[in-house]
Amino acid sequence: MNTCANWLDLDCELRPASDRFKVATAQPEADLALDDRAATAAVHRLAESLAMNTRLVNSPLYRALALDIAEHQLAGSFGTTHFVHYALTLDLLEGELVDAIIAGGPLKLPLRDRYLPDLASVLNVSDRLCAGGALALTAIARPADPFRAEADYVLLVQERSGNVLNAARRLAVIPKGFHQPHTDIRRDAQIGATLRREMKEELFGRPDIDNTVTDSLARACDHYKT
Repeated sequence: MNTCANWLDLDCELRPASDRFKVATAQPEADLALDDRAATAAVHRLAESLAMNTRLVNSPLYRALALDIAEHQLAGSFGTTHFVHYALTLDLLEGELVDAIIAGGPLKLPLRDRYLPDLASVLNVSDRLCAGGALALTAIARPADPFRAEADYVLLVQERSGNVLNAARRLAVIPKGFHQPHTDIRRDAQIGATLRREMKEELFGRPDIDNTVTDSLARACDHYKT
């Protein structure tokens, strides 16, 4: 994981006053140019998705163009990309690393060498496809209980569906989802908008426009007055 010193301890509420990402352009990027190795990896991803009956929907996705992050502030600009551009390129790096570790021996990571050859390329988000998701940990306070003793918190974690393309059947915090426009491409650019949408879907049963499971699962949350 990579970060910068001024990205830590932000104490930033995800409200419009401090969550101030803007959309610089709503025009999706042009089609990707892939060399033979990258194209082969993309074809394998598509073939695997078909074989495993994984649902792949080419929805619009935000991509970072500039970042201005400081204490009490999340700001910068987004463009848009196609989900398949991310799914068939940068999203393959984790699988490549896992496969190389399992194989043993010296790590050979040709896709990483192509897409993220050095630290400068990681930090220069305007010159690469910097897309992905937002996540948060939900903690619900519980009062003291004679059977549970002291007051504590419930931390919500779920096992992801086996039909999703990304991190299938892995444990994940709630909410977690790709940062993408839902109804208003400019208003939805705020990180908080994605997290609130995912909370409604994953915690309170709001229908997901791209749901990969048959049944809608909702968690009943207890509300306590102090």
